[in-house]
Amino acid sequence: MDRTQNRSKVALISILVLACLSMIVVFYGIFHTGTVFTHFFYIPIIMASLWWGRKGIAVAVILALSLVAAHLMMQPYFTTIDDYIRAVMYIVISVVVAILSERITRARERMRHFNLVLRSIRDINHLITKEKDLYRLLKGICDNLVRNRSYNYAWIALVDENSRLLWAAEAGLAEKFHPMADMLINGTMPLCAHRAVYQRGVIVIRDPSIDCAGCPLSSLYADQGKMTIRINPDGRLRGILSVSIPEDLITERDEQVLFEEIADDIEYALSGIELRGEHEVTLEELQESEERFRSIIENAPFGYYRVDLRGLFEYINTEWERMFGLSRDDVIGRHFSITQSG
Repeated sequence: MDRTQNRSKVALISILVLACLSMIVVFYGIFHTGTVFTHFFYIPIIMASLWWGRKGIAVAVILALSLVAAHLMMQPYFTTIDDYIRAVMYIVISVVVAILSERITRARERMRHFNLVLRSIRDINHLITKEKDLYRLLKGICDNLVRNRSYNYAWIALVDENSRLLWAAEAGLAEKFHPMADMLINGTMPLCAHRAVYQRGVIVIRDPSIDCAGCPLSSLYADQGKMTIRINPDGRLRGILSVSIPEDLITERDEQVLFEEIADDIEYALSGIELRGEHEVTLEELQESEERFRSIIENAPFGYYRVDLRGLFEYINTEWERMFGLSRDDVIGRHFSITQSG
């Protein structure tokens, strides 16, 4: 679709330029006048600058040179400097329109990218609320960051308190991530990751091919920038998040703030997983402790019982049953005063 539209634009501008050149021949060569028709030149000049930015200035240069050349050849008929002024105006207007067009295009692309990142953050928050498995969570986060083309690639690595790699996930890299995984397994980190571990905030790499020498991912998207940030939840897990991003967006403060928000969401998710894990361990330990206590009491050589605040029996052990000659079915749920009768 884009190629078809671009071809149509090229064809239209070519037709308009040819029409302008024809007007120069007809009006200058035949009618010896150029008072009105040169205003028509602004149409292809402005359209080309709007569509192609600075590349569109070539149209203004072609028409300006053609107008000046015709003026020089027709000097017996044209002695004023009007055409020179018009030629300069063509180029000046083309430059202004091209600069404004590029700024508008960059702003539009920036807004589009921010919307994609915000959509990724929304999807990540939704994933965090339902995903309990750590690897599927990390993989899902990377997939969401790349799926909407908000980033070229994304990877996350988690290590324990001894800097041993526990988990790693990626999206947009596939088998190209294997050399990086091998580095992390061997305890080696690329420069950006090493800086992220000891430096707070977002680490911005403008040119990975130069600033990340030795990194197995530096040759990928070499014309793109990279952002890396540490993930440091309260617990034994810690790690880094790294993404590739267009270089013209990497210096945007809003972009870095959104990236920090993604890291905060990941930290929150990891803290929740660790808390759930610790809670499960605590419940298991409590259950084992209760079972050991019950086993000791049940086999104790003395009578043991437990009543609630109302004085109703909740538990009696085997020795208590033997001492009083009462079974549990007869005692549990009844008032302790039954042991004082008779």
